[in-house]
Amino acid sequence: MQEDRTDIDQLSAIVSAPVIAAEPCRWGFENRTSIVTLEDGRRLVVQRINSRAHAGHKLHLARVLPDRLAAVGLRAPALLAADAEADPPFAVREYLPGEPAASLMGTVEGAVEVARIMGALLPRLAQVETAGAGLSDSWATPARLARQAKQQLQRCRALLGAAASDALELAIDEVAECFIGRPACFAHGDFCPVNVLVGRRTTDDGRRTTDDESPPNRLSSTVYRPSEMAAPRIEVIALLDFEFARIADPLFDAAWWGWVVRYHHAERWVHAWPQLLASAGIPNDQATAARVRVIQRLRCLEMIDYCAATRTLDVAAMWVERLGTTLGWG
Repeated sequence: MQEDRTDIDQLSAIVSAPVIAAEPCRWGFENRTSIVTLEDGRRLVVQRINSRAHAGHKLHLARVLPDRLAAVGLRAPALLAADAEADPPFAVREYLPGEPAASLMGTVEGAVEVARIMGALLPRLAQVETAGAGLSDSWATPARLARQAKQQLQRCRALLGAAASDALELAIDEVAECFIGRPACFAHGDFCPVNVLVGRRTTDDGRRTTDDESPPNRLSSTVYRPSEMAAPRIEVIALLDFEFARIADPLFDAAWWGWVVRYHHAERWVHAWPQLLASAGIPNDQATAARVRVIQRLRCLEMIDYCAATRTLDVAAMWVERLGTTLGWG
């Protein structure tokens, strides 16, 4: 109880108003995020940032990106207050009602619907203006990506072991062939179901859709086709957590969505992945698969290196295990 009171007091100090309740967000590990209720009934989102070294960059992106997203018809929560020098560094954002799309991933139908609506976001994300935004460009060209990955691999060899290191060297060797001559564009950086808020879609007569209007259950062995699906029951309210935003290959966000869903929801990924590609207009062919494989492996390497530097070796070891799973995918 004393610990809860201390947390409430800290949150009240951050928002400069009395907090009467705080609910920790159910997903995400990068920061400590809470939905707080103020004495006057307002709700806010308070994010306490774990990595002081990266707090300034994360808060800069939180300031500049909402307007750029709005220009292409996408919404991100407005940053209301922030301090990169506080202990801990923090951000206070507007609260937007809705549920993370991850809450729908427990069924095949839900996963397919999430894939369809999130795939449709990808062409618009690629149109976000990058000039002057201060985005990382380390993934923007094959040469920069290969150079960065080699440096990360060198730093992480002791954590990885010989087999994983060899596999990553092969992935780095594939970078030029896979990505030479391709454009670079804005990428969310952590595009996955937990970072999209969704709500029930309103029908033409003003009703909100219900579960009764969802497609009928089908055997889990069936791979759904877009033509078989009814109109989506849900709509996107906002995109969240742009702290890993960057300039990268247009496949970056799709590849990372595929990694997150395949790692955490393997049975649903079989059905959802083709739907994401179709909705985004991405060819489901061998060239796409090769590029996705390289992106996923090098992004895991990036996370190992990042966590070893900013978190703990235990967290980095968790990502080494995840890389091992990734290397085992066909």
